[in-house]
Amino acid sequence: MPHVEVVPLGGAAEIGKNMTVLRQDGQIVVVDAGLGFPHEDLPGVETVLPDWTFLRAHEDELVAVILTHGHDDHIGALPHFMSQFDVPVIGPPLAAAMAARKVAERDSEAAKRIRTFPNYDSFDVGPFTVRPIHVTHSMPDSYSLAFSTAAGTILVSGDFKFDPSTPDKKETDVAKLREVGEEGVQLLLCECTNAEAKGVSLSEADAAQGIDAVIANAPGRVFVTCFSSSVHRIRHVFDSAKRHGRFVAAAGRSMAQNIETAASIGLLEIPKDIYIDTYDTDQYEDRELVILATGSQGESLAALSQMSRQEYGRLQIRPGDTVIYSARPIPGNEDRIWAVINGLFRLGANVVYGPEVRVHASGHGYLDELLQYIELTKPALIGAVHGEPRHQHRLMEAVSTLGYSRENVIPLENGQRLIVEEDSAYFGDDVPTGVVYVDRWGKTGLTREAIGQRREMAANGTVFAGIAVDPESRCVVGDVSLAARGISALDGWEELFAERLCAHVEGLSAGEFSETAKVSAACEKFARQYLKQRHEMTPVVSVAVVFV
Repeated sequence: MPHVEVVPLGGAAEIGKNMTVLRQDGQIVVVDAGLGFPHEDLPGVETVLPDWTFLRAHEDELVAVILTHGHDDHIGALPHFMSQFDVPVIGPPLAAAMAARKVAERDSEAAKRIRTFPNYDSFDVGPFTVRPIHVTHSMPDSYSLAFSTAAGTILVSGDFKFDPSTPDKKETDVAKLREVGEEGVQLLLCECTNAEAKGVSLSEADAAQGIDAVIANAPGRVFVTCFSSSVHRIRHVFDSAKRHGRFVAAAGRSMAQNIETAASIGLLEIPKDIYIDTYDTDQYEDRELVILATGSQGESLAALSQMSRQEYGRLQIRPGDTVIYSARPIPGNEDRIWAVINGLFRLGANVVYGPEVRVHASGHGYLDELLQYIELTKPALIGAVHGEPRHQHRLMEAVSTLGYSRENVIPLENGQRLIVEEDSAYFGDDVPTGVVYVDRWGKTGLTREAIGQRREMAANGTVFAGIAVDPESRCVVGDVSLAARGISALDGWEELFAERLCAHVEGLSAGEFSETAKVSAACEKFARQYLKQRHEMTPVVSVAVVFV
């Protein structure tokens, strides 16, 4: 029977790193390729990516990647992905432009494979016909994607809300959603990020008014942090600054680049007479300045994060500054964000944040908006994605008011293979899935074992020892070299520890001296036992042995 396989590799039962596979007739189209932010228990990890082992195994079937919009949780993995797969990427103009810039920094040739939608009515990709449907979000140029497949229409909602007040005056295309629904939707992959929030979300106009009120009354400089791809919000800041006689500077590379990118394709009008370089801010009075800064998620290297630690050379926070936090924490980033906010308060800034001040409007629809989308499109089946299990569960409960039973709502998880037919759907075998860790230098390759070792070192400290040994006499030559990091201070422990370690080495059997690795392993086992019994410490121990 004709069928389509739907496989989320990221973005199901979680928020972030969105990536979904549609497979039919031996051909694969991927929707989005996003990154995620690490939790606090991933030391040294800057971002996380989906594991695309499944795509590597079926690389000859891969036809294209199609983008819903340009936020990093939907395009941020492309620089790594496109360096490994020779495949075209198709998206709306802003997403395509932002993706091309990111990819070009890593592989300029790969960036040439990124292109815009060839037609906004419909276009063919592999075995599918794709119809883009404009939706409102916290950035312009965002789309749902309706795929005509052998099993009927599969509709990917992307990120959406119903907001008539966006600066570009382009509302969610209700007529086209209704048209698709009347034709018949077999499966809707519906985001559920705000399923726990009742009613409807704040509009961009609400956020604009809140930001404007703060800027109007701020006595000194105003810093505004938001996602650097939130072009609507950035436009509000420019409009408010111009209204109140202030100049705007961008702090943070991605902020400056995304402003330039959006302006270059006509989606952001920048008043040239008020846009200045951060190096020139000292030429203006404090009350004349607004600074757009990266760092809304507490990213350690972002501009605002560095400012909170007094490490950002061009701009330092000082008493009298106002900081507007125009974003919502992504789950897992809360501790980092609070650390930044607390650092800003310590430096004398007034930080404006939280729902009561209305300086942020979510780009994701609240529960009533999710139900409105479902009512318009009338899907036979609903796959809950782009939300944690609690959000998926809330959506499952809510759609019962529209007549859906539990059997018709599927809380998808990464790696599940959902096989969709014209009148049913069922699960096949799971595919390999997981996460890929990226360090702050953009390198991948960190394993779960390495992350575990980092956690252990962070929790218990480390002890390193270097020993030179004569393998014939089995005697230690010279002194033991010791280095300890992150352990409790114990006076005089090193001398006794080195003495006992030498005695242990010289007591090893001839068989254990057959190679340095065996001596090292024996020394490390002894050192761990000794430090635990003698000093009640359990550091990570590494002993390097050299035969001389």
